[in-house]
Amino acid sequence: MAIAPDIEKTVCPQCFAVLESTDRFCRHCGAPTGTSEAGSPAVVPAQVVPEMPPRQRKVTDNPWAVLALLFLVLGPLGLPMLWRCRGLSMPWKVGLTIVMLGVAAIVITLTWYVIHQALSPLLELDALRGL
Repeated sequence: MAIAPDIEKTVCPQCFAVLESTDRFCRHCGAPTGTSEAGSPAVVPAQVVPEMPPRQRKVTDNPWAVLALLFLVLGPLGLPMLWRCRGLSMPWKVGLTIVMLGVAAIVITLTWYVIHQALSPLLELDALRGL
């Protein structure tokens, strides 16, 4: 929202927050507003009031960060983050979900296979003791 340069605002001289005309202290930083005993507030031209800082970006706004976290760190637990990402279209989200679930299924299957192969000699040994 742009303010015309000739319009004046009542602002805090410390943090430049917009003030009520009756405020003697800033509601944001607590600094005295410069209001005199007569009640005339410190008036600063509008061009001195700084612009609002840009909105901080979230991790879910960057599709590359989401993909890195999804495949390298979180695995299928990162799927909610994938679906919150604004930088990816719906077909990409569906496709990546299918790929991630496939990768998770392969990892689970390989883990089961390795554990089974590692434990099979122990099971055979136990079976031979029982004879």
